[in-house]
Amino acid sequence: MNWVNEQIYHTGYGPGIVVSHIDGRISVLFSDAIGEKSFLYPEAFERYLKTANPSFQEQAAADLQLKMEQVAAEKIRQEQLRIEEIHKLAEEKLAAKSKARKKAAPRKKKI
Repeated sequence: MNWVNEQIYHTGYGPGIVVSHIDGRISVLFSDAIGEKSFLYPEAFERYLKTANPSFQEQAAADLQLKMEQVAAEKIRQEQLRIEEIHKLAEEKLAAKSKARKKAAPRKKKI
């Protein structure tokens, strides 16, 4: 969706016009006193930005939902990797202890 020239409203800066939407960022030109500001897209639409165009607002909401799902999935993946690493370290530690016990155990003498 082409956001350029879309009218936007920011909760603090007021009305503005989108001048670019590139690589997960949306740049909005506000009044001369405020100037151009850049925001994360779609995160800024969660709290700060709104548009009067329903299709654009729906797209921003859908993109935000997708982003939140991706972030949640990544957190789960990172947690799984962390748990796997903890298990691996615990297994290595147990193996090292077992090996040390075998070395330390007295051997029976052959008669």
